[in-house]
Amino acid sequence: MHAPLSIKNLNRIAGLLTLLLVAYAAATAWYSWADEKTEALRDMATIMEMEARAFDNYFSHLELALKGLGDDLSREGERIDLDRAYVLVRKFHDLYPELYNVTLIQADGTVLLTARNPPRTVHVTLAGEASFIHFVDAVAQGQLFDIGRPLLAKINKVVIVPVRHAIKDRQGKLGYIVSANLTHEHLQSYWIDSPLTARAAAIGLIRDSGFLLSRYPVPADLTLDQIYGVPRTGALIHHLQQQGFPERGYVEGPSSLDGPDFLTAFRRLPTHPLTLFIAMPLSEIRAAWWRRVSSTGFALLLLFGGGFTAYRDALRRQRAWDIEDQRLKDAQQQSERRLRSIIEALPVPTVISDAQHNLTYVNAAFTTAFGYQQRELPSLAEWWVRACPDLQYRQSVLDTWYARLAGLRSHAAPSQALEVQVTTKSGERRTVLTTMSLLALPHDGSHLTTWYDITQRKAMETLLADREQHLELALARGGHGYPGNGSFPVVSCDSARAGPHCRDIRWRSCPGASKAGQRVFFRTTCRWSESVWTAT
Repeated sequence: MHAPLSIKNLNRIAGLLTLLLVAYAAATAWYSWADEKTEALRDMATIMEMEARAFDNYFSHLELALKGLGDDLSREGERIDLDRAYVLVRKFHDLYPELYNVTLIQADGTVLLTARNPPRTVHVTLAGEASFIHFVDAVAQGQLFDIGRPLLAKINKVVIVPVRHAIKDRQGKLGYIVSANLTHEHLQSYWIDSPLTARAAAIGLIRDSGFLLSRYPVPADLTLDQIYGVPRTGALIHHLQQQGFPERGYVEGPSSLDGPDFLTAFRRLPTHPLTLFIAMPLSEIRAAWWRRVSSTGFALLLLFGGGFTAYRDALRRQRAWDIEDQRLKDAQQQSERRLRSIIEALPVPTVISDAQHNLTYVNAAFTTAFGYQQRELPSLAEWWVRACPDLQYRQSVLDTWYARLAGLRSHAAPSQALEVQVTTKSGERRTVLTTMSLLALPHDGSHLTTWYDITQRKAMETLLADREQHLELALARGGHGYPGNGSFPVVSCDSARAGPHCRDIRWRSCPGASKAGQRVFFRTTCRWSESVWTAT
């Protein structure tokens, strides 16, 4: 069963409003999410800008200081005096107390002394250490300063970040290496109090090779070697290497240490091959976003719930209205069928027309009387053209017709019969009495018109008028005989014979006759076929 048009329209409106509400909610969610992510990136960029400049300045200053220390160590010749070098190294360490240790290393990797260990007391070599080998290879290519990847100190077994400066001899060959060893905790101290770390963000420095230089916080379930001893493979280093280490930006994707769903912003240090990054879990940004839009979302949810309740109520009411409307329509159609059956059975020609004067129904008596079927007469205008072909007569009839119709619709005047001369389809002229009546309310405009054929009656009336005229003429001659044969008809005053049909009997005496006479002339208004006449 197909749903009524009203239900379909209501469903369309409800669907459209739901679509608009969902679109608004989606747009609000999208723009608020983008704004929340932009705000998070802006906060991260602000912190990174300050931190990147601070780190770059610190490493640049440390590079100059190590270069100065190297120049002091090699000032007295290519061969360094270890005792004097020990004094200089200790003084350098005192100037930079944040350093865990300061080490003088021979070109082959042998540790000669440290700020904590005087010469000839250290028996350690770095020849097999990957970070040291990488630095030696970099020096061979012309690089003198490098910030190495974290490693486990050979002497004290702590994780350090070696910051190395190469001392070359006069032939340009590597002679010694001065290494200032930073603890990774010292680098972490820059970020411990950052407001972003309170939101579960991770801050760190990463080398171009993918090895972390420092990171805070450190995952508790991983060892330091797992964190710093292998290159990272997450979205950040992949993006940096693919894009040629851009100056700044952000990337969404997995972190090889924390999980699959992170927003990572980065800023490259201006003068060192290191990238500072801040990795924020997207779940944290979503939580902040939800706190921001939860009230709006709750209001939209209430609006949707209220709208759905209103829709269900309106749907219930509309269905009840449709059922009632269908019941009324069925009753109306049944009434119309009955009316048509009655009209069809009427022996009087009858038509039904609407407010636009279109003929909507003609009965069989109309077709029999005038020869036209409904399909031949689409409107009353067409009927009048055929029924009254004379333009002047038709116009006079129409003026009277429409005036009476207007009075009927306004209830200003009762319906009156109108006598009209019409021409049938076969060309025969007939006299009809037409009457109008409303079928519904005045504003509906539908009306019923009957066309009663009085052609025979009019002919009879004409005949009677002629005979009456002849009779009066005979009576006026006063007994001189009826025209043509010298006699005239006499009506006897015989009530038994006249019967009840003679309602209006007036008498007229012939000249020379008295009222007491037995013979008197009478004229009646009875129908001639029912009058009693006696000729004498």
